Amino acid sequence: MGFFGGSYRKRRPELLAPAFARLVTWYAEGRLRPVVSHRLPLAAASEAYRLLRKRRPSCKIALETRA
Repeated sequence: MGFFGGSYRKRRPELLAPAFARLVTWYAEGRLRPVVSHRLPLAAASEAYRLLRKRRPSCKIALETRA
């Protein structure tokens, strides 16, 4: 499942806030489980960007802010 807010922001901005609220609720309830292909510390943000540019991750990259 994907969600791209860019076109909604231009064409139907009134739908964006309720849609994000629903996604956050579903995530909090455990109904959504994002697939993360790489977890990197925030200090490795440049590496994450390199992976994105090379289209290496099969899913999402998470930058972790805690140790």
